[in-house]
Amino acid sequence: MSWFRYLLPPLFLCPAVLLTGALGRHAGHSPAPGRPPTLATSVADPAAAQVLDRAIESLKPERIGWTEAQLWQKVVGEDISYQAEGRYLTGPDHHVHLCLTVHLGSTRGTLQVISDGTTLWEETQIDGKDRVVTQTELAAVCEALAQSTVPSQVRTECFQELCISGLAPWLQSVRRQMTVTHQEMVSWNMHDVIRLTLVWNARTAAALVPPGEPWPAYLPRKCLLYLDAETYWPYRLEWWGPGRVPGRDIQVYQMEFREPVFNPSLSRERCAREFTPEHIPGEVPDRTEAYTDEVEARVKEAALANKAVPQ
Repeated sequence: MSWFRYLLPPLFLCPAVLLTGALGRHAGHSPAPGRPPTLATSVADPAAAQVLDRAIESLKPERIGWTEAQLWQKVVGEDISYQAEGRYLTGPDHHVHLCLTVHLGSTRGTLQVISDGTTLWEETQIDGKDRVVTQTELAAVCEALAQSTVPSQVRTECFQELCISGLAPWLQSVRRQMTVTHQEMVSWNMHDVIRLTLVWNARTAAALVPPGEPWPAYLPRKCLLYLDAETYWPYRLEWWGPGRVPGRDIQVYQMEFREPVFNPSLSRERCAREFTPEHIPGEVPDRTEAYTDEVEARVKEAALANKAVPQ
């Protein structure tokens, strides 16, 4: 499921990594029967794109403040399928608490990402295996990302991967890598929502599948995004792509941000509870240096990619 890295932050990716790593499996893609999609037929809808722009603006951290929501997601793939549910709490100054329980067949795993604004802890626990906890010092990472040599896209992607950037940067990735082709008013779970239809733009599609090759099975090619008609909250995300049956796309990936609460009451006691892991081991592996090295590598990768793009 390498397509995740093109669009989705680890808030969406982590369950797949958690369980595929635990089970030692990596999902692949087989070519889907039929001709590759014709991107030239994907006509942008400027009015629909403006709706997405308004959603990005309304979800910026400085505007939305503290936010809490229930999470649910489901992935169907060629080699791996799972469901996950949990809770997401985020706020200013890089505060976050993400907790997910993942079900893959009879295997169950839990993931927690907790940041108090200074230190980021990641905790995984697979049934029958030892608890694993790592930490990253955010000040060092932020300093590395603040360098003038770091492209803004690399900076955004890195913050997304640390799960400390909220939902606006994710929607900005959607805006940058996809074409908004349609909007319609629908009802979803007793909410009036705007459903946007999006497809990969030509550049992203070419990075996913070489031009002229069949579109692989279980690789998404269309997205449906359900936004609240008033607040633009992203209630639901659907990814559609070819399955095993020729000529019929299926829902490869689904995710919902349910029951959002804006600016919930957070006492000092609750903050201490939410943003500090329980029972931190005496020796916690530190990923700070590895992550700052990764930032440097991505800057070099971005520079080479820019040189390769025809001017």
